[in-house]
Amino acid sequence: MTRWLKGETGLPTETQLYVLAVTGHHPEEWKSRRRDAPAATEQGNCFGITASLAGLRLSSPLARTASPRMAVWQIRLDEFLSRAARMKDQRPGTVPISGASRAAESLCNRIRALGAPCAVYER
Repeated sequence: MTRWLKGETGLPTETQLYVLAVTGHHPEEWKSRRRDAPAATEQGNCFGITASLAGLRLSSPLARTASPRMAVWQIRLDEFLSRAARMKDQRPGTVPISGASRAAESLCNRIRALGAPCAVYER
């Protein structure tokens, strides 16, 4: 992390995706941190830094309120981000979907745009 902050190396794709998924902000936004955000230093560890960031109230463009009713569809995200990063340019197999699944496909399209594979499965 320190080398990336100094501009000496790139940030792994899976780390970029993780930061975006957790915070709703790209890593570059954190690099040019806000005044109220804790400074990144060479001391500390990931857990300590994460705990200090948890207290911040950042507005996330990805934050959404959950619907109280269950959807008739589900999506599955690859749990192995490094594998997902390698596969990000591959398209999953396509199958016909119902009109009710269009929202799921729309969500998957946004997830794919962030670089992660996503597929819609009918229940």
